Amino acid sequence: MASGILSNYLDMLREGSSDLIPNWFKTVFLGMPTAKKLRFDGKRSDNSLPINILVNGELGDKPKQMVTVDAVLPTDLLLRRTIEIPPAARSSQTMVAKLDLQRRTPFKLSEIYWALDAEQTGTENQAIQWVAKRADITQFRTVLRSHGYAVRRFVTDGKTKQTTIADFTADIAPNARFWRRLNIALCILVIGFGVAIWLEPAWRARVETQTANSAVNALRAQAIDLRTEIEALKQADSERTAFLNAVSQHPRLVDALRQITVALPDTVWVSDLVFTGPQITVNGQTSASAADLVLQLTQSNLPYVPALTGPVSRTNDGREQFGLVFTSKRLQQ
Repeated sequence: MASGILSNYLDMLREGSSDLIPNWFKTVFLGMPTAKKLRFDGKRSDNSLPINILVNGELGDKPKQMVTVDAVLPTDLLLRRTIEIPPAARSSQTMVAKLDLQRRTPFKLSEIYWALDAEQTGTENQAIQWVAKRADITQFRTVLRSHGYAVRRFVTDGKTKQTTIADFTADIAPNARFWRRLNIALCILVIGFGVAIWLEPAWRARVETQTANSAVNALRAQAIDLRTEIEALKQADSERTAFLNAVSQHPRLVDALRQITVALPDTVWVSDLVFTGPQITVNGQTSASAADLVLQLTQSNLPYVPALTGPVSRTNDGREQFGLVFTSKRLQQ
């Protein structure tokens, strides 16, 4: 039941879309041959033939050129049936018509062509069915071919729509499927090419962005390396500065000797002098007081702070023997 409903919907969709598509489009893109209507109204012309040709099966001479036509069959040559369609089965009327045809007629489906009328009958619970014997349709095709007409379809004309009884498009245009596939492939190719053109700027921008990101990452890595080198240079510069400051603040021996020699009075005799970096140790004797000597050196504005290294002793000749240590004022600060 469901397959019948689906088939009915597909038939309706196919018929509706076929009416909307122009014939030139069907010819160019779908590979379907164009056909003009051939009627049987008693006159012989390019678009009509006498009905006796079909009824009597009159064969014509061998034609030089075939013309593709849609033969409009008179209703007198067809069986017209009215089928009652239950309201609940309107969506599957094709299936109902098929079952009704099998039950109420002596025909087998393999012996006939049939179709439901494309127009409404005015009664919602009825449908019109047209039936034609396959043998008659085959004879009609043979007769018309002998007169130079290749039948694409046998149809019946209505007021607004035509009903297709038998369709021989596959025989008239055997390569239609190939052309449809080729046109579909070409459409896909054109659409793909258009999409590629549309996306090409975005793709190029993406490539440029990736290149720029790679360059930025490389520059960032170089900046990190340079920062490391700069930090190393700063560390070396700090160490160099500290070394130079230490050297500049360290008292020089020559200056220390000159300043201490000038500051010592003539009553002092220096026996030895020891220079130990920031300090200078002087051992000697004085005929005066060692304490007064320390006070005098303190008041002489030396860049050193004098101090006794230990107790003062007196020699046999009455002199005081001392030991002085001079410490740089810079180091104390």
